[in-house]
This record gives sequence, structure tokens and C-alpha cells, in this order.
Amino acid sequence: MHRALYVAAGKRGEQSLVAASNCNNSTSRLYVTDRLTKTSFLVDTGAELCVYPRSRLRERRAHSSYEFAAEGTAVRTYGCTTLRLDFGLRQEFSWRFVVAVVTGPIIGSDFLSFYNLLVDVRHRRLIDVTNFTVNGAPLGTYGG
Repeated sequence: MHRALYVAAGKRGEQSLVAASNCNNSTSRLYVTDRLTKTSFLVDTGAELCVYPRSRLRERRAHSSYEFAAEGTAVRTYGCTTLRLDFGLRQEFSWRFVVAVVTGPIIGSDFLSFYNLLVDVRHRRLIDVTNFTVNGAPLGTYGG
């Protein structure tokens, strides 16, 4: 995906400098894998809700009345589904995900806040603030 940056130049605002670049920097994205299903979840602190793809459910669902906006676009939803997740922390987590037409499952800030989890993008991990556990090991002993 190319994004353009417009910068005003000179005395008049009519001229502009356009810089286009390929901003597909997926290396800064954090994914965590559920040990039970081997499913990868994008950790998105900018997402208010956890979302699960409709395509990954076995049963077909009717469109629900709830819609949410993602990047300014309305997204149709198909109810909720409850998942049990194991990310290698202190416990398994149970959470209700909004089912929608998205490309992959997303862990949102609602989940992170409820379970007291911090996102460490640099070391590509979740930190459990409740007992400072990182991927099942106490924080001080973790080699990451």
C-alpha cells in the first residue's frame, strides 16, 4: 500500500511536495498465537473490541443490527462468539469476540485492559501485569 505525504512549500499553499512510499511495515505488528488452536491473533491497541472473522466459523450467521467503524468504514457484524485462549501466560482466557467480515482475528484494548496485559512491541510479547509474567515465566527470568 502506498501512502502519500503532502507538505506545503513556499509562501503560497498552492505548491506541495509529494512523497510516496511503501508503508507496509508489518514488522512492528504484534501477533500472539493461541496454543489450543494454533491461531494467530493481531494485537491491536487501537481497536476497542476483539473481532473474529466470520469465515472461520463453521456455522453461517445472519447479519446483526450492530455495526462498527474500522478506518472510517462501516463493518457488518454477525453476533458474538466466545473463545477460550491460551497465550502461555498465567491462565487461559475466555472472551466474547464480535464476529465480522475481517481478514484475521484481532485482540483489542477491551481484552488487554480487562486482563491487565501490557503490549511489548519491541520484544514481541504480552506482559501480565497481575503477576509480571511474560509467556509463562516471571518477568525477571525472561531472556527476551
